[in-house]
Amino acid sequence: VTFQDEMLGKPKDREDAKRMLNMLSNNKQVVITAVCIIKDQQSTTLQMQQLYIKNYLDQRIKNYLDTNEWQGKAGAYAIQGVASKFVEKIDGDLENVIGMPMYKVIKYLEA
Repeated sequence: VTFQDEMLGKPKDREDAKRMLNMLSNNKQVVITAVCIIKDQQSTTLQMQQLYIKNYLDQRIKNYLDTNEWQGKAGAYAIQGVASKFVEKIDGDLENVIGMPMYKVIKYLEA
């Protein structure tokens, strides 16, 4: 997860998660997913998706943090979980945002 020039990894603690969520609130971010497959030769693909996040209210952020879903998640959220309600729009493939783009990997392996 990237926002402006900052890569947002997994938050260190609740306060770091709150900082990230406040930063992303009412803004566009870019989620980058990379896959490298080494078989007879190396093949690498890089996928970039833009996400538009709604304006979080302080209480909604607190309620979300109370779920502990943010723990271990880049950008302090899991789009496939409770945080899905914060997403306004995705330009790109949801599967790439969630993690491994299995559809693309399977198509490559079949080819």
